[in-house]
Amino acid sequence: MISSYVPPINHFIYYSAVGIAFSLLLFRYLVPEEEQPQPNSPIKESKKGFQLPDKNLAMLGLLAFFAMVAEGTMTDWSSEYMKHITQAPIQLVGYGLTAYMFAMASGRFISDFTVRRFGEQKTLLICGILLFIGLGSSVLFPSVYSTIIAFMIVGLGVSAVVPMCYNLAGHSKSMAPQQALTLVTSIGFIGFFLGPPVIGFIAQHSSLKTAFAIIALFGLAISILSRFIIIVPKQVKNS
Repeated sequence: MISSYVPPINHFIYYSAVGIAFSLLLFRYLVPEEEQPQPNSPIKESKKGFQLPDKNLAMLGLLAFFAMVAEGTMTDWSSEYMKHITQAPIQLVGYGLTAYMFAMASGRFISDFTVRRFGEQKTLLICGILLFIGLGSSVLFPSVYSTIIAFMIVGLGVSAVVPMCYNLAGHSKSMAPQQALTLVTSIGFIGFFLGPPVIGFIAQHSSLKTAFAIIALFGLAISILSRFIIIVPKQVKNS
């Protein structure tokens, strides 16, 4: 669209029309939610008011925070990185973000397999390493095509972290699922909203490459902290 000089308003209209059409077509296939009581559930009943999280939920929130800082950084700053650091031509500026988004969407399907095969902790370890490698490579090798590949690796790295944190929080035994999920989600989204302006601050006082290098360290933090996550066994329903 950019290389063809299509005005943004036309681009948004085309994209929205396709999205609305597909949404209306797929709406009929949504599965209705059926609430099933679990009288023998060991999860504590929901309590009113603020509750402090236990160590495991706090750790899940921290992992979500690191991952969503990276997500916010890529969403808001990847095109700027392509434009100013890699000096990409105008028609290729958006390819970095596109590669990242495509890899992130694909990674969320792949992670189902890796979780079944290796478990949540090893999957989180792999995701953190991929995030570190991807952002680190974009800093060390800031050419156009190597950065596009690096952003794909970043997308694979962040793809499964947040969904797994939410899933594990929902199985917490120290807090009701809705409270645990709300807590971890809130901590994670603080990172999503806080990350981009902090990146801008660092880039203004140093460089965008320095900011990306710092976020790369968050990948290492995810890999290290994943070892301390306690996986709560999922209950198997009796037939």
